[in-house]
Amino acid sequence: MEPSQHSLEPPSKKQPHLEAICIKTPVLEEHKFTSEEYKTWSEDVSIFWKPSSVSFIPEETSCEPICFIYYATVQFDSKTHGDCLRGRYLALFWFDYFKARYPGQEAAYDREYVDLGHTILGSASADTEALVSRLREFVKAGRRYNMLTTKFGDGILLILPSSVGRTT
Repeated sequence: MEPSQHSLEPPSKKQPHLEAICIKTPVLEEHKFTSEEYKTWSEDVSIFWKPSSVSFIPEETSCEPICFIYYATVQFDSKTHGDCLRGRYLALFWFDYFKARYPGQEAAYDREYVDLGHTILGSASADTEALVSRLREFVKAGRRYNMLTTKFGDGILLILPSSVGRTT
């Protein structure tokens, strides 16, 4: 592991009621959730979903909101800590969407991703292979974040530094 990467390790003594995430290296300020971000987003949550690069909130008149969100996710370029947080919640969204569409299914195969792609983009999707790859990546990342939120609560995605999000 490179020195700049963080690792998640369980505490040395496990106690059944206490869990912890230990980050071994110092975290840069720009990789942390700030009180300023919290204040701004608390006052208007929609600001969180409208970064300068792309909006994730479709117009109310949109007849294909899931398609809008897919294209916004694909075009999204994570550059800041706030972007990293958005990326975590977007991944969680795609995992939840997949689970809602295929309830009780633990594993996914290409046919589910192709079906999901056709639902999102219609049957005229030009590059099915790229679509399947992207959806698989989104759902896989969302699955990891879902495990974290299940174990530590929803706030864990805000508390983890963005540098950890890139390596876990």
